[in-house]
Amino acid sequence: MISRGLLPYTGVVAFLTAVCGLGLLGGGIWLAFLGGSLFYGLSGIALIGIAALIFRHSILALWLAAATIVITMVWTLSQWWLV
Repeated sequence: MISRGLLPYTGVVAFLTAVCGLGLLGGGIWLAFLGGSLFYGLSGIALIGIAALIFRHSILALWLAAATIVITMVWTLSQWWLV
């Protein structure tokens, strides 16, 4: 259960997460147009989704964040092995 004392800060966390997601999405779209990876754009979409779930006080935000971290680690290792 979320403590009532922390509820005012969830809006700030959701906003900052959304700003980071928008930055990743914008940069990811630009990178995709240049012929790069789509991963950054997809990560931006995931962060925007996490922000929306945080704002709604949904526990699914933690699961989506965990899945995003795991997928990022797998993607990073796959890029490392390609070099």
